[in-house]
Formats: sequence, C-alpha cells, structure tokens
Amino acid sequence: MNCPICNQDKWVKYLDKLAKCRNCGFIRAQDHYFKINPIEFYGENYFTSGYGDYTQEQEALEMNFLDRINRIRNYKKRGKLLEIGCAYGYFLRAAQKYYDCYGIDLNPKVTTVTKKNTKAKIFTGDFLKQKLPKNYFDIVCMFDTIEHLKYPDKYLKRVFEILRPNGIIVIETGDISSLIAKIQGNSWRLIFPPDHLQYFSKNSLVKLLSKSGFKVKNISRVGFNRTFRQIIYRLTGNKSLLKSKNSFLSKSISLNTFDLIFTIAEKN
Repeated sequence: MNCPICNQDKWVKYLDKLAKCRNCGFIRAQDHYFKINPIEFYGENYFTSGYGDYTQEQEALEMNFLDRINRIRNYKKRGKLLEIGCAYGYFLRAAQKYYDCYGIDLNPKVTTVTKKNTKAKIFTGDFLKQKLPKNYFDIVCMFDTIEHLKYPDKYLKRVFEILRPNGIIVIETGDISSLIAKIQGNSWRLIFPPDHLQYFSKNSLVKLLSKSGFKVKNISRVGFNRTFRQIIYRLTGNKSLLKSKNSFLSKSISLNTFDLIFTIAEKN
C-alpha cells in the first residue's frame, strides 16, 4: 500500500496499531484494518453504537458547526457547498442559511434521515463514483472525514476537479503531532482503527493538499463542544449512559485539547 503523501511503499510499525512511512513519516493504520467494507461499516448502526449515539450529540455538534460556518464565511460568503460525509445533515441544516447545499454519505439508511433533516440535495454512495460536474462547487467540506478514508489522495484529486477556480476545501481532522497525542501515545482518544485509518499532522496534511493542487490559506487548532454523556462514555465505555435521561449528561462543555486541526485551502 503506497503512502498517499510520497507514494512510497516502505512502512515500519508505529505504536501498537499504526504504521509510519519510512520515507516521509506519514502515519496510518496497519494493513489489516483496511479490510472493512465502508458502506456496511458506516451504516445506521455506526451512529448508535460506534459513535455512542450521534443524535444525542446534536445540540453540541450544531454549536461546533456554527463556529465552523463563521470561519468559512471569512473566505466564501455564498455559493455551492458540498459536504462529504454529511451523516444526518446537522452541518448542512445550519449552512443552508448561507449556501446552496449538497451532501453525500455512504449508506442509504443514513441519507434517508439526512434528506428529512435538511433541504440540501443529498447523494448516496462512494464519493469517488459520483458523477459530479467539474468546476461546479465553491466549497467542499470534510469534517472528521478524511481520517476514515482508504484513499485520501484520490478524494482530494477528485475534490480539485469539482471545485471552481479559487474554490476552497475545508478539512477538520485530528493532529497526531499534537502535544497531547505525543504524551498519550497509544491511548490518544483519536487512535481507534478501523474507524480512523489515516493519522495526519499539520505538516503531512499541508503536503497532501499541496500535492493535490491546493494552497493552504489557514490552518488552526480548534475547540469543540461535547456533552458530558459523550465525554464520560468515551472515557469509560459505559453504554448505560446512552440510555440515561439524566439532564446533567445532556449539558455540553466547550473544550480545546489542541489536537484538532481546521484547514482551509484554495484551488490554485
């Protein structure tokens, strides 16, 4: 399996579950984690088990997305916006106030819900196989998506094709070069293949974007809102919390662990 950054096939084991490119240092999951069927893996059950319960996080997620929209509007105040990996459409529902919105996700059971939640035009299936027009979109967003992809380089190449000149790509993902990731090692919260297959640093993400024809306009470390339910569930794995009606667990808190990078890059 070739490295998406330097195209070399020279890997060495890194931590317990990952591999590092000997040539450029890019980090990904070990080979056997890539054997999943994405359409099956990211079905409706993923949002009620693998994530905990995505719908219970709606209010906290919407607060995150409002912040991200404000950041995007500093670069594009209007236009056609596509979200890859749109899940249940919480971002699109907020974004449609400003943009002509489109979304895509893999599983029809998920996109059926998305279509009810938003006025956006929703596609179902593999983004790489969609017949989307070239030079059409002004903005393409991937929030916590690129780390799930088997072929992130192919995705960025395709995004470049469908963006208009001076269109922007927006990517949010974890940063394995962050201080907390280095300190925690194997226990860093974002190391959990096969959910996460790719592990970017600021440096490697900039390199991949540049290789794909983009110029980075801004890259920053962003905070996020999480409910106490989600935080405690992630720390303990206690699934009984997901069924609890305790009002305290539904309250959210704003955190910044400085291990999430938010990147805006422009099509050259």
